[in-house]
Amino acid sequence: MPRRRAITDAQLEALLALPTAEPDLIRHYTLGPADLAVIARRRRPHNRLGFAIQLCALRFPGRLLQPGEVVPREVLVFVAGQLDLPPDVLTDYAARPQTRYDQLDALYSVYGFQTFTRPDQHELAQWLLPVALTTTSGAALASLLLEELRRRAIAAPGPSVIERLVATALLKAERHVDRQIDASLTGPQRDALEALLEIQADTALSVLAWTRQATGLAGHRALARLIDQLVRLRSLAIGPSILEGIHTDRRRVLMRGNAALSATPEDAGAAAPPGHPRRHRAGIDYSPHRRGHRHVRPTDRWALPPGRAPRRRSAAGQCPRRQRQDPAPRQTGRCAD
Repeated sequence: MPRRRAITDAQLEALLALPTAEPDLIRHYTLGPADLAVIARRRRPHNRLGFAIQLCALRFPGRLLQPGEVVPREVLVFVAGQLDLPPDVLTDYAARPQTRYDQLDALYSVYGFQTFTRPDQHELAQWLLPVALTTTSGAALASLLLEELRRRAIAAPGPSVIERLVATALLKAERHVDRQIDASLTGPQRDALEALLEIQADTALSVLAWTRQATGLAGHRALARLIDQLVRLRSLAIGPSILEGIHTDRRRVLMRGNAALSATPEDAGAAAPPGHPRRHRAGIDYSPHRRGHRHVRPTDRWALPPGRAPRRRSAAGQCPRRQRQDPAPRQTGRCAD
């Protein structure tokens, strides 16, 4: 079971809500002649209206109406107008529970709708994995899942099942990327990445944590340290090609997750044990092609015009604000008394 939620309750509610905007009602809830003929077989007005609204809900957003669910007024007026019925007759719908089940059986037999079963869950989980490799948004993945359910004419399951499917697909996609990156590494590269997590003898920092540290103010010592950091990282011989085939959004998530690590052996061990594909993610993010990008601003300090020193920063790391001085009094042409 995934450890975090991939989609919020508000997002799920919005995806499963009945449409209320007029363009959406016209697009999804317009009944054709064949639909009207099937609906006319219901004897009583409230059963005809309830049958029609349940048919519309199965078509979009693709779910069953819950017992006692309040149907939006816009939906009632739009559907009832096509049946020449007053919207308020729905209050008598499904007074007998058996009526609702009979109508669901009729909808399934006439229109080919199906209930969501365990085999469907397994098939859709397999279908979601390649889709999850192209996005990191749980809401977008849930929307695509509902579209696929509508295409297959399968009634959508409950919100918790949808959320679990989406979260599991995103987690599997993340692990797939880890395995893909790990498979691209050679044995010496894996050993070099493991060496980045070792604590240096003269400090309490790992090599990777040391390479993440800023060089400080411009000077010959900072420049020498920057060169040492670049040399150490370039010795990994890991280029940008290792991330080819990974979606851009996946790369962003990978870098955000790596930035949260403290680059210590304990942190890496908590994320993944030795030999696990995820263990090498932190080093991949700070490989040479990324390191050069991170230090564009620090290296620009040596590109200042001659005679111009970099501005000093305060203890909080912010440039001090300039003191506003009152302008000198203007000289006017009026003589003093």
